[in-house]
Amino acid sequence: MGDLAVERTKRSVEIVESFCGWDYLLELIAKCECTRDKGLISALFETGGRVSEVLELKKANFVIQEPYIIVKAMPVLKRYEKVGERFDDEGKKRWVTRRKKGYRTFPIHTKEPLCSKLIDHVINLESEHLFRVGRVQVYRIVTGIDKNIFPHWFRAQRASQLAVEYGFDMHDLVDFFNWKSLGTAVHNLESEHLFRIGRVQVYRIVTGIDKNIFPHWFRAQRASQLAVEYGFDMHDLVDFFNWKSLGTAVHYSRMGWKGLATKMVR
Repeated sequence: MGDLAVERTKRSVEIVESFCGWDYLLELIAKCECTRDKGLISALFETGGRVSEVLELKKANFVIQEPYIIVKAMPVLKRYEKVGERFDDEGKKRWVTRRKKGYRTFPIHTKEPLCSKLIDHVINLESEHLFRVGRVQVYRIVTGIDKNIFPHWFRAQRASQLAVEYGFDMHDLVDFFNWKSLGTAVHNLESEHLFRIGRVQVYRIVTGIDKNIFPHWFRAQRASQLAVEYGFDMHDLVDFFNWKSLGTAVHYSRMGWKGLATKMVR
C-alpha cells in the first residue's frame, strides 16, 4: 500500500456526503489543541463559509440574540463580474473579470452542539479579527485532526445538516449561503451515487480495518461464497458478475480448503 502512487480525493462541496452527525464533529473539536482551533472548526461548520471568508470575520460580525447568534455582513468572496474582453495568444476571446465582494447575514441556533465553542471564542477574543492565521495554517489545523478532510468539507456538511435537520429546501440554502443560483443548491442536495467518495478513500477505509486486504479481495470472497454456500457453478458466476469468460469464473471461485472440506461432507 505504501508504494501505491495515488492522489488524495478531497471531500468538498463537489463531492457531497450526507451529514456526518454531531458526534463526529464533536470528536474533531475534542482533537483540537486550543480554544482558537476549536473556535475555527466551529466557525467553518456553523457559518458554512469558505476559508478566506471565515478569516475575514471580526468580533463585530457576531451579535448574540438568544436563542440565536446573528452573523451580520459576513463577506462572500467568490463573486466575479465582467469588466471587459480580451483575446488570448490563440485568438480566443476571454472575459476580463474582477472580484465582486458581497455580504450575507444569517442566524445560527445556539442549541447546536458546536455553537458554544464559537461563542466562547468570540466572547474571550482580545483582537478585532476572529482568527489571526493564514489559509495554509487553517489547512494544517484541519488535516492535523483528520487527514482525510479539508476545510471546504465543512461547507458541504453544513448544507447537508441544514437540509436534514431543519428541512431547508433549495431556496432556503440559496438564502443562507447567498448562492447565485438554485443549481448550486441542487448540486449540494441531490446525489444519485450510493457512495460519494473516491477510490483512494475506499482503499484507506479497507486497509484501515485490515492492512492485509484490498477492496478487490471482497469480490473474490463473494464469488467463493456463492460457490460454497449456494453451489454456483462457473456459468452461474459468469451470469452474476457479467464476466466475459469461464476462465475468470474459475480464477475467482476457488473455494480453498474450507470449501473443499464442505464438498467432502456432502
